[in-house]
Amino acid sequence: MELCDQYIHENIAINPTLNDYFRFPQYYNLSHILPDYWSAEYDKLNYDLNKKYLKLLEKKKNKNLYDKILERDLIYWGKINKFMIYDFLILSSNNLFKIISNEIKGQHYFKFNTDKDIENYMKRLKNLTPITKSIIECFKDGIKNKVTIYFGIIDDIIESFQNILKNKSYEYNSNKKNIKLKKKFNECINEYYVKNLNKLLTFLINEYYSHTTKKLGLYQYKGGKDLYRLIVKDYLYDFATPENIHELGKSEVNRVFKNIQYLQKKYKKEFIDYEKNYKKYSEKESLDYLFKIRKELYKNNEKYFHNNLKPNELYEIKLLKEKDYSSAYYYPSDFNNKKKGEFYINTNNFNNDELLTLSLHEGIPGHHYQIKRNINNSKIPVYLKYYDSTAYIEGWGLYCENLYEYKNLFNYYEKLKYELLRSLRLVLDTGIHYYGWTKQDCFSYHKKYLPKSAPEYKRYIDSPGQALCYKFGEKTLTFLRDKYLEKDPNGIKDFHEIILDLGPIKLNFLLSEFKKKIFM
Repeated sequence: MELCDQYIHENIAINPTLNDYFRFPQYYNLSHILPDYWSAEYDKLNYDLNKKYLKLLEKKKNKNLYDKILERDLIYWGKINKFMIYDFLILSSNNLFKIISNEIKGQHYFKFNTDKDIENYMKRLKNLTPITKSIIECFKDGIKNKVTIYFGIIDDIIESFQNILKNKSYEYNSNKKNIKLKKKFNECINEYYVKNLNKLLTFLINEYYSHTTKKLGLYQYKGGKDLYRLIVKDYLYDFATPENIHELGKSEVNRVFKNIQYLQKKYKKEFIDYEKNYKKYSEKESLDYLFKIRKELYKNNEKYFHNNLKPNELYEIKLLKEKDYSSAYYYPSDFNNKKKGEFYINTNNFNNDELLTLSLHEGIPGHHYQIKRNINNSKIPVYLKYYDSTAYIEGWGLYCENLYEYKNLFNYYEKLKYELLRSLRLVLDTGIHYYGWTKQDCFSYHKKYLPKSAPEYKRYIDSPGQALCYKFGEKTLTFLRDKYLEKDPNGIKDFHEIILDLGPIKLNFLLSEFKKKIFM
């Protein structure tokens, strides 16, 4: 067993909820445990585990690729965590209470297949009382140290909590034969989930909100700019800097914007007619169209890959009806392929011609195809099937938006707009976290290039550096593809197989391993 996989198994012992994804039978007896991620005890267990494996790696004389990947991850996690005064896990888009609500609805990896599963989950919910206490203490520590969250993010958290309570989206409504247990489960949800959610909501409104910051980025905190530099290196390359990324972003924005302007000028009449005659699809029409696109992309895949999916391995498409912070996203299958990959989308937030590009990115050959290949790849360790590289994953998604021969002008136009958005992210993310950009700075820059859409500045505040991964990953893949095709002009399928076989590794390892395979 690879050392990184040993690490995964010891990590599950600390955080058994990881096994919702893996479903290793030897850890089923821990399925009832929901750790207190915000407690000093949990931090100490993770610190000790990481320290243990760093020592093991130091002693190892001949490190293989996966040893080096684990070592780099542990080093960066250690450096980054030293900066954390309060925990960034409370996010408007992915907070614990929202995750639990979705799990109860069956939208995540935990599955309620048996009565025992329900009983285990009730035990998890009972730990929400000490967890909520720890969360509030973290927020209070932040107030004490003058490290608080941007008020707009707290607005979103409050709104999402209020919507959960108003819509009762936490209720368990699956058709189970055991009506008595179903009733008991919902009583448990009300006792531990609803009460603690109300407690946290009350604290945020009455005590925390008045202390929230009006500034956007990490730069405002002590050591914040140094922290951002580390995050950038961790996500991208050891040599990456906020300064270089900012300038690259400006260059990419100008390049893509010129292509958009060229289209608008060349097809001026077509664009005028399009705006005049445009009719938005209904939800049913959008869903039908998404299934039609899925069928077309499945066939299109054969042009670019040696190995296609089986028809029963296609992703599911599910409409989001509630207001959602992320209105289109992919949720992958689990480790054992017991759950299908799912493409969630709120079609009300997109026009008809965006759906093709979104499907390429989220579905085939983007996230669904890549992650399915990754899960089925027996050559790579379990570690990489969970702790993957965001720059590889999102870079691949953006790269795949080009693996299609666009014949419809407006489909292609929307594709270019998405590429422009990913380029804007390089400027905005670095602007917010390193250069101290204000909300108005973000709006002004974004509106200059994409005037009909609102900037995603809250997203960049929520997850510093994540938005950089799309464009950096895509440019890395494009660079490697071009180098490979210089050697073999007809080798696009072979190139893709090499990239997918290497798996979702950090970009610096992707460069070095690709070089070994091709040029040595």
